Amino acid sequence: MKIGFLFVLLVLMSLASAWALEIQGKIALRGNDPHSYLTVITSDNRLYQIIGIKEKELARRQGQELLLEGQVTNPALGPGRPAQFNVIQYRLTP
Repeated sequence: MKIGFLFVLLVLMSLASAWALEIQGKIALRGNDPHSYLTVITSDNRLYQIIGIKEKELARRQGQELLLEGQVTNPALGPGRPAQFNVIQYRLTP
């Protein structure tokens, strides 16, 4: 019973990590209040809106280059509506 549970847990963990994506870019605030949102801009000028529990923490890192790990939860919907990226964890880039 325990072995079966551990096997299922390992499979689920491997699937979750397979869906994770790493994005490196600069953190920036876009828009005007009350419609501003936090973004990451990659070196090839792709823009992602940062969402999730790390959003407020990352807001204090504006202007810094970071490596973000997470998942794209919603695709881009056109100009002014970038893809949404749910950040799981992040770290400073050297």
